[in-house]
Amino acid sequence: MKSNAFQVLPGEGSNNYIVRSSLQCYSSKKTEENYTLKYVNSGTESYYVDGKRHQLSNRQFLMINPGQEVVIEIDAANQVEGNCFFFDPAIMDHVYSSEQSSNRSLKSMFFDTISMHGFGTALDPLLGDHLLVSLEQPAEVTDFLILLSENLVKHQLELTAQKNHLEGKSEVTRLEIVRSIERGRAYIHDCFDREIQLEDIALAANMSSYYFHRSFRSYFGKTPHQYLSNLRLNKAREIIRSETCTLSEVAYRCGFTDPKYFSKRYKKWQQGQG
Repeated sequence: MKSNAFQVLPGEGSNNYIVRSSLQCYSSKKTEENYTLKYVNSGTESYYVDGKRHQLSNRQFLMINPGQEVVIEIDAANQVEGNCFFFDPAIMDHVYSSEQSSNRSLKSMFFDTISMHGFGTALDPLLGDHLLVSLEQPAEVTDFLILLSENLVKHQLELTAQKNHLEGKSEVTRLEIVRSIERGRAYIHDCFDREIQLEDIALAANMSSYYFHRSFRSYFGKTPHQYLSNLRLNKAREIIRSETCTLSEVAYRCGFTDPKYFSKRYKKWQQGQG
């Protein structure tokens, strides 16, 4: 029999709280009143935000604005573990004003759901440290949510700056480019464990290889190959830390066809991380 479980961690004030969930069969539809961050620890969750589908799996997140309609659907063989972080709009507004060093308020739909449907690398240091710590008091929950909101606003401002660097005659054109880039990035995450080429990624993005390469590099500050390589090395580190495998097994599971090259590349990467 499939089961669902929720744990609510209240913060100070009714609009600041965290919901930890362990779900197998669940569906809901609501219009968000708060800024909300969806983060998946394990398994896969499907969301529809204003009718657009977003699928989240391990360490992926999705940021939602107040007023957006959200549908969630889960039907899994194993428990899907996740966290939902709810932020008081007033606090998020103050964070934005502070980051901008002005009295400007957050505009409607500040968080770009296309860009902020991402992979948790940008938030891993924060979430990884805090999700392992028991947040027992409302003040602790509030402290954590304020820290997280600061990181989210900074991340969105960085993404907006990156988007503005893209070539395009209008905001609509830039947004379409971002959507294409994100389709390519999703393909990289789906297929990192196999041999893939620039042409394959560009095809998934519905762009020419050259234009995708140039747009991806402009948006992320690294080439698709560099992004893929870094993703594979991060995945390898996860496996090495949590499982007992030979380096050859790790290499093949992470898309490297030459274990010797992987070993050399991983050691060099580890030195750079340290």
